[in-house]
Amino acid sequence: NKDQPWRTVRDAIADGTFLHYSSTCYYFAEKLTDEYRANKQTPPPIGLIHTAWGGSAIEDWVDDETLASCTDTCHEQIKDEVDGGLYNRHGYSLLEWHGLPYVNMTIKGFLWYQGENNMNMVPKCVLGNSERQEGYSCLMVGLVRLWRKLWSATPGTTDPLAPFVVVALPMSGTEGNPNIAL
Repeated sequence: NKDQPWRTVRDAIADGTFLHYSSTCYYFAEKLTDEYRANKQTPPPIGLIHTAWGGSAIEDWVDDETLASCTDTCHEQIKDEVDGGLYNRHGYSLLEWHGLPYVNMTIKGFLWYQGENNMNMVPKCVLGNSERQEGYSCLMVGLVRLWRKLWSATPGTTDPLAPFVVVALPMSGTEGNPNIAL
């Protein structure tokens, strides 16, 4: 939530909001801190921005140009079923609502974990092939390009080749697909 105040881990534990945050982000920051200490360096403050929308698909997080550059996407299968396209209740795409408010910030990298919802959509989303510009694979390459471009638009801020970590979630409970990590 872009309106929530910044807080330390200690404050988030104290006010009960810590468990509402991304464990993947937390452990990523913990690993970075450990690496600094292992190299006998003082770790800098690490700020994490968690922008997520449960149940979303990758199509919700890219622009129309990226969608148009890929074939066999989930968007093509569900666009007629969703009133007004892939937009949330605020009338904005999830990228606009949850990502763009942070575009003016310098960031050091991205963590992306999503995909299980694309694998469960009906009739079936295509994992695809990025070279043939199809399915989820094509959209993933497009998302990386788009986000790096958006966040590095102002020279001297975010590196245009900022690291982009993709986390694949295994099947668990009601979500996921046993083939997603293949």
